[in-house]
Amino acid sequence: MTALAPLLVHLGRHARRAGQLEEALAAASAAVAAYRAIESRQPESTGAGLAEALLDAAEVNAQMHRFGKASAIAFEAVELYRTLATERDPIHLPDLAGALRRAASYATAANRLGTAHAACEEAVALLRDLAALDRRRHRHELTEALALLARLAADTGRRKEAAARFREGLDMLKALPNRTAGDRKSGLTLATLFRDQIELEALGDIAPLVEQAAARFQRAAPAPKSATVDPPQ
Repeated sequence: MTALAPLLVHLGRHARRAGQLEEALAAASAAVAAYRAIESRQPESTGAGLAEALLDAAEVNAQMHRFGKASAIAFEAVELYRTLATERDPIHLPDLAGALRRAASYATAANRLGTAHAACEEAVALLRDLAALDRRRHRHELTEALALLARLAADTGRRKEAAARFREGLDMLKALPNRTAGDRKSGLTLATLFRDQIELEALGDIAPLVEQAAARFQRAAPAPKSATVDPPQ
């Protein structure tokens, strides 16, 4: 059982990359069941394997547009990582932040905006602390979390908060001495989110800033990958 669980995770990811979502869901569900069996037989197990398998299952459900299910599964992973980070080893704090960000994304798609906003705020707070220690390692995750938090704020009528989160993300990227292709992609995501999805008229002087950022990051963004390349996990 211990050897089977990671093999099922690998099988599920391979099927997901191939677009075989039913097979991916079956494998991911089997992996979750296998890790649960391990947890019941080995109380000393960390739970990290189960949390990872749960996030895989959540992603498959999200790709099948079962966002409520994906959100519930992801929040179970959040609680596992929270226990790991607070009771065992803070090395799992990035895992907790990532799980929170994904759970917030799924909750947003399920129109559970209050739940999504709370999870995203927690993810941003964690990632701010992590980025303060190692900005280059965590800046992409923080930028994406800020973009989601900004969108949630805007969708719930908090325009000033949305503008503040945009400025925070953009200022963080601008402060980097050597921006990578990933940084430019994050900046483009942040800028185009505001340009295309938020009514900028309510944000006053931030509108020109968004347009300038979108244009700058668009020019610097890496070329899209070939259609023959496997989609990311």
